[in-house]
Amino acid sequence: MYEKNSSICPLKKEYKITVVAEVSEAIRNDRAHITPLDDDIDVLVAPLSLSFPRALIFVPYVLSFFCSSLGRSELRSLFEDGFTMGRLLDSIKQFALAKHLWRFCNKNNVFNDSESAIYYSFWFSTRALALALEKQKHPSIVVVSRVHRYELYNEANPNRRQPFQRIKRDAMTRLLFVSAASMDYFRKAFGPERFSGQYCLNRLGVGAGSPVFDRPRGNARYVVS
Repeated sequence: MYEKNSSICPLKKEYKITVVAEVSEAIRNDRAHITPLDDDIDVLVAPLSLSFPRALIFVPYVLSFFCSSLGRSELRSLFEDGFTMGRLLDSIKQFALAKHLWRFCNKNNVFNDSESAIYYSFWFSTRALALALEKQKHPSIVVVSRVHRYELYNEANPNRRQPFQRIKRDAMTRLLFVSAASMDYFRKAFGPERFSGQYCLNRLGVGAGSPVFDRPRGNARYVVS
């Protein structure tokens, strides 16, 4: 849990932090339920423009899928895995959303200091693909992504295939897996590490010895997830 003006964010000691949040308009305007961060942490909110007519902005990105090197690589992978129209639409959608987010980040100067920055995606999906797009332009940047479940297992996708997995893998400096099982699955489904240390087990939660809150009083109980 991160509290405003707390000192439990060690990254602040070494880095200037910028958080890029990609949310719907309803969430973006729901200020009452958005946790405030410290004033020295920049927050950029990228809107998800999926409703008509703003969804039309994705048309050029859809067309660029078939012209880009990443799109062509994904098409080759798609035919190797077994082509279906549903799988193709999955790939096109993720590419269009990633391209939209990548353009937003460029417009807001997120990649200006790319040589001295670390770019971290909490999800191995659209956000990680946006970083792969930037990595294509600047191969020396450091990009990291966490990997959970819904964006990992082919079986978790209605079309039984996760788009751009190998392409995103090849772009990542580190992949952080929440469990040994997820890391083993990824290795079997999408291939081994491209270099030693690329795959890391990095479970969610807190480490041993972390401070504990006061114990419950009376009949009170804490439920922690």
